[in-house]
Amino acid sequence: MIVDKIKSLDHLTQQETYVMQYILAHPQDVLKMNCNQLAKASHTSASTIIRLSQKAGYKGYSELKIQFASEYSKMQQMEEELKPIPYEKESTIDDIIQTMPLIYTKAIDFTRTMLERNKMIQIINRLKQSERIEIYGDGVNYELAKIAAYKFEEVGVSAYAYTSANWTHVKLLEKNKTNTIAVLISHTGKNPGIIDSAKRLKDAHIFMVGIVGTKDSSLSRWCDTSLQIMTTRNTLEFSNVMFTMSTQYIFDIMVASLMIQHYDHLKMITEELREAREQWGKEE
Repeated sequence: MIVDKIKSLDHLTQQETYVMQYILAHPQDVLKMNCNQLAKASHTSASTIIRLSQKAGYKGYSELKIQFASEYSKMQQMEEELKPIPYEKESTIDDIIQTMPLIYTKAIDFTRTMLERNKMIQIINRLKQSERIEIYGDGVNYELAKIAAYKFEEVGVSAYAYTSANWTHVKLLEKNKTNTIAVLISHTGKNPGIIDSAKRLKDAHIFMVGIVGTKDSSLSRWCDTSLQIMTTRNTLEFSNVMFTMSTQYIFDIMVASLMIQHYDHLKMITEELREAREQWGKEE
């Protein structure tokens, strides 16, 4: 959502920070304000508000306000129905069933808001040109890497999951000029093993995409490009669920894009498999 994008903005001036804080503290009032009124209320200037809007990816305040208004009802619902710590000691099974979809929605909405369209197009084009996709992760991220590799394989793309980058393997990719793209997953962007893999891949001139919880991280600085997903502070905020849902959303966008590229071929294979199953059924 737009409030997530505003909160995540880096390198704001003091005046821009005042505007951001006012928007977050008085969302209902902002719906009724034009640029000059918001400037007066936040003790800033119209030019400051326009600069903040542009940093958030909008042409100006009018465009930002339209997006803000379109999301306001959903934002209010989230605030009313989903607390930062969603469950308490007294929570019931009905509470969990009711709230879990909101947790998924929150994670995906945040990640969707952080996505930059041109950056995703660049990544998808790289994926389409690649002969091989390598996905690196440690711990639960390795499990996410394996799931993603399976999904890529299902749409006809060679993909492999690793916990670290083997030096000999990486140098062979470079020597053989295998067109490879590497995706590296790190919750914090500080995992030393994943950063070491990034350094080895960088040395071999392999294009890297980082999936991280913060844009300005150690891993992001090694990667050619990075995508921000949602993270939270601790287990009570369902940190692993938020992170894994966000990460899978990113990978599913990639997989769907490649499925569309290979659509005719996959449709033919699907039809052949259907006919084969029908034949097996007759023989039984």
